[in-house]
Amino acid sequence: MGSLIGQLKARQAAVRGRVEDLEGGIAALTSRLRVERRRLERLTVTRETLDELAAEGITLEASASAAEPVGGGQVVGVQTVHVWREGMASADLSPVYRDIVDVVDDAPGPVQAK
Repeated sequence: MGSLIGQLKARQAAVRGRVEDLEGGIAALTSRLRVERRRLERLTVTRETLDELAAEGITLEASASAAEPVGGGQVVGVQTVHVWREGMASADLSPVYRDIVDVVDDAPGPVQAK
């Protein structure tokens, strides 16, 4: 009878281990599912907004190069920067880039990014 109890304990431990592994996998999948659902919601809202704009006759052009990383890096965020044309001033840039240009313009000499 002792060996039967030992076998049952061993099987119980093995099954408990598998159950714990499965529960861990479910937790990881649940977390991934939550992230993907949020991503889907954002994309759905974006598509619906673009559909509304298109229905109002407003068209937007997407630039494939805007999301391509420079130097093989990873895209973290994308901010549109106007292509520089003759006659443009720093006022034509977004506030972040305008600040950078203004700092460089105000510098008494050469500047270096850190």
